[in-house]
Amino acid sequence: MHPLQSKEIIQIGVVVRDLDAALDKYVKLFGLTERPGIRTVFPTINYRGKSIVSKSRLSGFRMGAITLELIEPDEGPSSWREFLDEHGEGVHHVGIVVDDRNEALATLAAEGIEPRQFGGASWGSYTITDSKALGVLFSVKCNAPFAMQ
Repeated sequence: MHPLQSKEIIQIGVVVRDLDAALDKYVKLFGLTERPGIRTVFPTINYRGKSIVSKSRLSGFRMGAITLELIEPDEGPSSWREFLDEHGEGVHHVGIVVDDRNEALATLAAEGIEPRQFGGASWGSYTITDSKALGVLFSVKCNAPFAMQ
């Protein structure tokens, strides 16, 4: 099977300037009874080849099979900060799940789509790709344990 075939879209990531204000708007707009919690990003992040520490804040809520993730970048370098500085608030990425992270990234690399940022933890990883030529960035997610190398 092709490394990207029949994988589901699980997430739409939206970069915002003010997470608290954005959450209040989305909760009201969609008639949610509870405001989703806020978390920080993965403990291990690499952005454009450099290890970074980020205090960016995230929150999300399920909308059917998809999670709408809201991301407030901190002032440090990251894919989210780069997007906000270049485009303002808006859709940053579409998240897809893959079984094999390395095979998926190799498939994307063969099409000229390289990693921009990745984060990993004992329970999984994500890799944001430089896929602007396709009209949106992809966040390639894998639920297998990941260790930074």
